[in-house]
Amino acid sequence: MKNMKKTDRRVRKTRTLLKNGLIKLMKEKSIKEITVQELVDEVDINRSTFYLHYKDIYDLVEQLEQEVFDSFKMLINDFGEKKEDEKFLIALYQNIENYGDLAQALISSHGDMSFVHRLIMTIRGEIAPYVEDIITQKSDIQNEYIYEYCLFGTLGLIKKWMDRGFQETAEVMAKVTNQLLIENINQGNVSHG
Repeated sequence: MKNMKKTDRRVRKTRTLLKNGLIKLMKEKSIKEITVQELVDEVDINRSTFYLHYKDIYDLVEQLEQEVFDSFKMLINDFGEKKEDEKFLIALYQNIENYGDLAQALISSHGDMSFVHRLIMTIRGEIAPYVEDIITQKSDIQNEYIYEYCLFGTLGLIKKWMDRGFQETAEVMAKVTNQLLIENINQGNVSHG
């Protein structure tokens, strides 16, 4: 049992080194341009050690992305139907902040567009009920535009917050997001007959 904990700790340490090394390299170049050799040189481990954990760079990226999505799924499941609450937005921003450097790297110009697309689809599915609760006058076309506006507005806020180095607290960002969503949706609740 004692030996198993030691191994687990070493595995976690190695994976953390590889994750941090990948994030550092992604600030300079795209995932496609990063080689296993370059990454292992960056973190000072052997190639064979890398291959004990991952098949290739893409496998590493995929597992890191899955870790982020699993945390989002847990958050979403924890809140159930109560996602219209500002507490959900606070938890969402806290979750993003927990994955700060990794999330920044993945959505950057050197990141993975499939991750960005998956993120958009996940957020789209989660804000739909929130937006529906706020909309008072519903037309299908109007709803479609409102959803897109809220989705990309929220993503824009998240991206800007990351770019600013998470200067504002999750609570402040949740309040700003909530205010902007409600104000803009309410302004959009006019008849366009």
